[in-house]
This record gives sequence, structure tokens and C-alpha cells, in this order.
Amino acid sequence: GMLHHLKFPDAAPAHAAMRIETGVRAGDAISPFYDPMIAKLVVHGKDRAAALAALRKALAETEVAGSTVNTAFLAALAADADFAAGDVDTGLIGRHQDEL
Repeated sequence: GMLHHLKFPDAAPAHAAMRIETGVRAGDAISPFYDPMIAKLVVHGKDRAAALAALRKALAETEVAGSTVNTAFLAALAADADFAAGDVDTGLIGRHQDEL
């Protein structure tokens, strides 16, 4: 769909580093014939907990209108206790699907 509005966080949260990789801007159309990932948000922190806190904040500050996005799912995943503990495997999402 058309990206009517697209805004990423201006700066990394305190005690974290953040990088946003994107090749689109508001007004661009996302074609169904190519990879629909519009951006990659990479966050680093002093430890996993700090990085996840910074990621949740950055996702909350990300605004996208006009296309379906998964920022709410990613924020819920970043808040999941098993994910936060690093107890991650290929079945994590399936086991927690109702909460995510």
C-alpha cells in the first residue's frame, strides 16, 4: 500500500544505540511484488534488558500509516518474558501466539 505517513524515532533512548535502515519515505508505494519490509530497526544496549527496553521505546515512537505493519507484534514479542530471558527457539511464537 501507499505510505501516507512514516516517522521513526529521532534519537536512541538513553544508554542505547540505534540504527534505522530504510529505503522508503512517506508517499512511497509498497509493491506486493517485492520484499515488503520497509525498515530495519537495530538497537544495542549494555545488556539484553537495556536493548529490549530501548527497542520497545523505539517501536512505540515509530509511526506508519497507509500500510499494514507489525510494530505492535514486535513490541509484544520484545516484552515477552521468555524472549527477554533469551529462551528463544523456533516454537516461541507458536507457544505465545495468543499473547502476541
